Amino acid sequence: MTLSMAPSVIPGAFPLAQGVMAGVGFLGAGVIFKEGVSVQGLTTAACIWTTAAIGLLFGQGLIALGGLVTAAVLITLIIFRWIENVLPERIYAAAVLRFHADLAPTEQDLGALLARHDVDLQDISYSLAQGGELFEFRGSLQTRRRTGLANLAEALRVTPGLQEFELMRISK
Repeated sequence: MTLSMAPSVIPGAFPLAQGVMAGVGFLGAGVIFKEGVSVQGLTTAACIWTTAAIGLLFGQGLIALGGLVTAAVLITLIIFRWIENVLPERIYAAAVLRFHADLAPTEQDLGALLARHDVDLQDISYSLAQGGELFEFRGSLQTRRRTGLANLAEALRVTPGLQEFELMRISK
């Protein structure tokens, strides 16, 4: 006669686990949303799903495995949060800059102004508005500094010839 140290598995538990994971997957999907080019809630959705899996492990009596998986998930979340805070991020925004036509800077001068605040202008387009009185630059901005757009907005407020500007953040 041999004694088994493994916990007994409840008959019919695997179809139950499939149902739980599918249902919880729908709950997790509900916390994911897209804003501009940024997708939010992926980590939260993964944590909801992982918590359900860990709960099933504990429910099956697999206490050691449940504890090990819990520790692995917590360590992973802590390490990746640290890495995320250390790595530089990229922030994107849509920009519209309207200058009085006679005082509008060249593209190079505008690029230099933006570069002073570590902001790059990409995909630029131009137009004349209000019967040729306003010259408009329109494009995408990119910065790696969290304060890049705020610093740029302060500088734009006192830029000669600038009539209006819009900086619309499209990513986190």
